[in-house]
Amino acid sequence: MCFVCRGRIINLVSVALSVFLLSIIWPLKADGEAGGAVSTVGERDSVWEEWILEQGFSKWANASIDEVREWVLKEELKIKRLEEESWRDAFIARKRLVRRIENRLTDIVGVGAVDDLVVEDVLVTVRPPVLFSGKAVASELFRTDLKDGPGQLSSRSQLVSFGASIFPSDGVMLSLKLSAGTVDYSFDRANSLDPVFGDPIDNSSSLKASLILRWRVTREWSAIMTLSAQGSSEDQDDFEDGITYLGIFGASYRVSKSLQLGLGLFAQTRLEEDPRAFPIPIIRWTLRFSEDWTLFFGLPDGLKLNYSINDKLTISAKIGSRGALNLQDTRLNNNDFAPRGVLRQTLVPVSLGFNWKILPILVLEAETGVIVFQRLEIDDRRGRNLTEDQVKPQPFLSFNLSFRF
Repeated sequence: MCFVCRGRIINLVSVALSVFLLSIIWPLKADGEAGGAVSTVGERDSVWEEWILEQGFSKWANASIDEVREWVLKEELKIKRLEEESWRDAFIARKRLVRRIENRLTDIVGVGAVDDLVVEDVLVTVRPPVLFSGKAVASELFRTDLKDGPGQLSSRSQLVSFGASIFPSDGVMLSLKLSAGTVDYSFDRANSLDPVFGDPIDNSSSLKASLILRWRVTREWSAIMTLSAQGSSEDQDDFEDGITYLGIFGASYRVSKSLQLGLGLFAQTRLEEDPRAFPIPIIRWTLRFSEDWTLFFGLPDGLKLNYSINDKLTISAKIGSRGALNLQDTRLNNNDFAPRGVLRQTLVPVSLGFNWKILPILVLEAETGVIVFQRLEIDDRRGRNLTEDQVKPQPFLSFNLSFRF
């Protein structure tokens, strides 16, 4: 990798790391000033009272709920004492307490009424000092014919990433994420994309650094900001020439426990094209049909149906939009049909997989499915479109090992 390129990447990472460390030394707000998050006893009591008033329970139900509230206060004291010894144990205990509260309230007033109460809002907050995460992903896209022209395509990709999150104050999370990956392409007589060699690209290398701020402004309103620098190039010596920048800014309103709506702005620079910016709807909708079946729908995330076999194993069916927004442009090298040109790729997968929690901090995911839509475009050094084609539905297999502690 060239020294100039390396220097710029180091500078980008240094700026993100400086902001991240600064937030540790100089928190956005002092502890106890949650900026709208539900953190004090009075605020948590108001959540209880609003829910009880809206539901109009009977005197018997209200008396039973009061008993639950007294029990919750005692359990919270245990959690706070546990947090002094281990925030992780306190965090896990809090998660378990949420389920126990839901079960007790369901026995009193039924599932429908409990669904209108965000139990997280009536519990004391447990904040870890620093939360670390990482993952390693390996994927195989099997050989498939191109749609319009002759030729076939298969690819193999690897990705590793590492992240760290801090909680400067209640309701605020700041995360730094770094990732690196490679893709090995195998084209066979792909003359519709490369009429000269039939092989538009051999491989690509990518790096990405992201700074993410999530802020729960009030009980209902949340905000998110993401700033990323990412680069992808066929020739590592010219990596600097493949760098693009991305920003996402959005706000959402929690309509109910299961529905969140909002609006965001997506902005991204493009290789050899004008930057693009457009609004994107934010939808987070969760439907729980039973203890085992849950449907998640989101924009721009996609659709996911989960079936929980037990606490450790979950089966999922997904219709995703991977790559539809975060399109990665790849800089081609000087030896290609389009010297110093750009390869653009868009994917829409449908998959079936499982999620296995091997340990509380370690999760293995496996997916298999079909890329139902895949478009490849090649532009020249000036951004003029030279060729494009689609790939017929392409089967794939992917493994993902992640940790979080």
